[in-house]
Amino acid sequence: TLTDTQSNLSVNKVLETKVGGAPDLTLTLSGPGFVLAGDSLGYELGLSNLGNRDAQTVTVSLSWDTDDGVVASSSSESICSGVPLNCEWQLTIPAGESWSADVMVTVPASTPMPLTLEATARAKINNQESAIAATRTIVDAQPELSLQLKAQPQRSVEPGATIVTETFFKNTGTAVASAVSVS
Repeated sequence: TLTDTQSNLSVNKVLETKVGGAPDLTLTLSGPGFVLAGDSLGYELGLSNLGNRDAQTVTVSLSWDTDDGVVASSSSESICSGVPLNCEWQLTIPAGESWSADVMVTVPASTPMPLTLEATARAKINNQESAIAATRTIVDAQPELSLQLKAQPQRSVEPGATIVTETFFKNTGTAVASAVSVS
């Protein structure tokens, strides 16, 4: 309340003015702990502005620490490119607001295994790093064998007759199958 002592008039008007303050960014990144080569990896980014000012000219990036084996899935191709793969967004985050994004990538089965993949997210305001988050995924390979057995003749066999068999193995997995035994 503001009161003029000579005229005894008072004004009850509230005017709120923010003085100072700044954006305060918090960044989160989550991803799988383990996948097999050839599988898709889903990452979720979250960015919150806990400050009392809008965060303008924010650049959020997500990158991986390897030149080998990280490829953007079709749903993420528009925001991800390069080797090593890098995804990037240009944002404004109002005070008290949040933003999130999902990114899908793949590690091709031909990538040398095992691989520990580190993904790092960064948030920068006016090119000044403001927040960072990281997660690790172990990528490995495994064989996957199928067996096909063919026998000749394919009809009833008389006692004492000969049966000829062919055995076919196929490895459709992402690693070499070794020490295979059939019993």
